[in-house]
Amino acid sequence: MKVALVFPRETNMATVPNLGLGYLSAVISREGFENRIYHCAKEKLDPAGLAASLLEFGPDVVGLQSYSFFHNKARRAAAVVKSSLPYTKIIIGGPHASGLPHSVLLEEPAFDFGFSGESEIGFSALLRLLAGDGTDERTIPGLIWRDDGRINANPQQSVKDLDSLPFPAWDKMDVKGYPHHAHGVFAPGFPVVPMTYSRGCNYNCSYCAARTISGPGVRYRSPENMIKEIEYVYCELGVKVAAFVDQNLTANREAAMRLCDGLIKSGFNLKWYCPNGVYLDSLDDDLLEKMSAAGCESIAVGIESASSVSLKSLGRKALDLKDVREKLLMIKKRGIGVTGNFMFGLPGEGENDFRNTFSAALKLPLDRAQFAFFAPFPGTRFFLELFPDSTADWDDFNVIAPNFIAAPLRNKARLLMIAAFLFFYARPAVFWRNLREIRSARHAAFVLSKIINIAKILKK
Repeated sequence: MKVALVFPRETNMATVPNLGLGYLSAVISREGFENRIYHCAKEKLDPAGLAASLLEFGPDVVGLQSYSFFHNKARRAAAVVKSSLPYTKIIIGGPHASGLPHSVLLEEPAFDFGFSGESEIGFSALLRLLAGDGTDERTIPGLIWRDDGRINANPQQSVKDLDSLPFPAWDKMDVKGYPHHAHGVFAPGFPVVPMTYSRGCNYNCSYCAARTISGPGVRYRSPENMIKEIEYVYCELGVKVAAFVDQNLTANREAAMRLCDGLIKSGFNLKWYCPNGVYLDSLDDDLLEKMSAAGCESIAVGIESASSVSLKSLGRKALDLKDVREKLLMIKKRGIGVTGNFMFGLPGEGENDFRNTFSAALKLPLDRAQFAFFAPFPGTRFFLELFPDSTADWDDFNVIAPNFIAAPLRNKARLLMIAAFLFFYARPAVFWRNLREIRSARHAAFVLSKIINIAKILKK
């Protein structure tokens, strides 16, 4: 049986190796299933081009990974592939299917099955079923399936022992063939690979679907297992930079310290960063000193809003900007760069809230800032409140456009977002500091393209 694993987004703000498909490929390879990974943005494949490439490979099964903000594109890709390969089973997975397990098959007949949550266990079981081993659909964890016109969604099953997973199929992803793109725009160098030391999150923020995808709590790999993977990419692939894309790498202080100790002991001159963000409360000076010694170049932190009311609605405690400033200075004292993540347009916010958050971003000692508009993604409490029937236009789920802000405020919100970017990055010290972080001509082209894309979206 042949399996194609596809990331169907044709254009991407950051075209980087797909860790989820890498893990899935490695797991099914271990079970003897021939497979290939197709990254449409990297390979410049539109739906017709994808279908043509798949015809050459001749897969029995095509797995598509979808996020809500490009789910309509995933649906179009599935429809085109199904018309070209009508007997191929198409399976939809990823965050969108995890957030909407009972409706994802209803909205697109080209999807034969779906998966909710982590799918390494269930996907292999489904392949065995399709190969004719007699497995019952009802026993496959996370499977979304049709039964006499009904949609069934089986309970999820997360991987408890992360060390039991093989390393991602780096040999199938041509790491050095990726453009000089980076999670979070800037990276300490290229090529860069995404890695995870943990899965899950201890928090339950109302705007985040992490628990819907990975379940409650955090599971960790052993430091020894993590270092072995780093040794492989460092020595065998020649990759010297990693992005730890965990939900919160430092959620468990002791686990983070053990990882840093392992990196220091390994002797690898690995440079790494945390673009997805860590909680400021999880950091102290001893941990930051150890992170710096282990090669940490930069981290992102979730500040989100200057409004205590908004933070409470997110499930976050109010921030004292004086305490935030002190913690940021502690990070910078250790030579670690810091990016602040901010969100505009949370439910109930008005123009003054936008301005206060913007003002806080300018006052804090940050190297970079990421500004985004609120979007209520499936699998979050906000989505259930705003879309009780689970239907929406998925093209609206774009954090660069103010699609979920009250109509009278949208134009003002666009202008404030533009002002936030311009005023933050136009300051001479910030501008020159970030200019020095551009690593190559290809990286410069990526940064410029991202600026242009943001400008186009905000202009609409």
